[in-house]
Amino acid sequence: MRGRWQANKPPWDGHTAKPYLESFSRQCLSRWLAEASGHGDSLDYHVRFNYPLEAIKESPCGRVMFRSHFFSCPLTTFNNPLAGRLDPRAFRFSFQLFRSRTFQIEL
Repeated sequence: MRGRWQANKPPWDGHTAKPYLESFSRQCLSRWLAEASGHGDSLDYHVRFNYPLEAIKESPCGRVMFRSHFFSCPLTTFNNPLAGRLDPRAFRFSFQLFRSRTFQIEL
């Protein structure tokens, strides 16, 4: 598979249209894409596809994960002037704040 990709990969000069996205962690980028597209792992998704109740996720704040919960989660919004903004730079800051507060809760 790797050899096929090397032989057929499209030309790429190593630059992206948005170079600051390269500095995003994989978790942050996936959360940003899920929030931007509305296709995240949320309560309405689980209900629509009849998943068992055990599959429903809770946020570290204790609330059920619903669509766009990240923007109203107290771990993201408390004392954060950039909360609720979907532009990548503000979202990255909010995500880092969310992760640090989540780690503090787990301790």
